[in-house]
Amino acid sequence: MNLTEPQLRRLATACLVLVVLGFIASIALELAAGRADEAVFTALLLSFPVVGFLVLSRRPDNRLAWLMVAMGVFAAITGPLQGYGAYAVERDLPYGPLALALSGPGWVPFIAISGFLLLLFPDGHLPSPRWRWFAWLCGVSLTIVFVTIWF
Repeated sequence: MNLTEPQLRRLATACLVLVVLGFIASIALELAAGRADEAVFTALLLSFPVVGFLVLSRRPDNRLAWLMVAMGVFAAITGPLQGYGAYAVERDLPYGPLALALSGPGWVPFIAISGFLLLLFPDGHLPSPRWRWFAWLCGVSLTIVFVTIWF
């Protein structure tokens, strides 16, 4: 399915809204839980989607930029869970351990996408067709790890 340039721009804008809201919630919850070091780390993770959005504003078809945005989307989804989990466990609120358990494997997509960024750098393509097996091996392996950790 090929999306047009305006559709890609709208999708990038929707992702931007999700990332901003998720990161604000993550940082606020981590600060409320007294975990300033985690809040700083979360703010640093924001650099990946910000760079992705800057590139997408000019070139909405850039594969590497979409990978960076995907990293931000995953962090924006799992970050508030982790922040709430830490906050809730400290204050004995409901679902704190569940939130921590659900956010636990949130690092897997981030690391997996980071690896693919390195593999596809600088032009969004594998260095040669001989690398295809390695890309498939990485993708399948990380999917297995992600599924076994989360489920």
